[in-house]
Amino acid sequence: IGPGSGVKILNRPTPQPFQESVRYAEQNLYSKYKELVGDRDPRSHEFSVQLRSFDTAKSGTG
Repeated sequence: IGPGSGVKILNRPTPQPFQESVRYAEQNLYSKYKELVGDRDPRSHEFSVQLRSFDTAKSGTG
């Protein structure tokens, strides 16, 4: 296992449903990484994610 430290959630406090979704996505990445990223080992990298609200009124879509 390389120097990566997995997935870090930047939001504090982290909403529980978001935390569960990120852990589920992390396990999918680790189990299917050959299909998703080829020869790169995702465990040797650190990933940061952040939950942000999306306002459709400002985006011009929807």
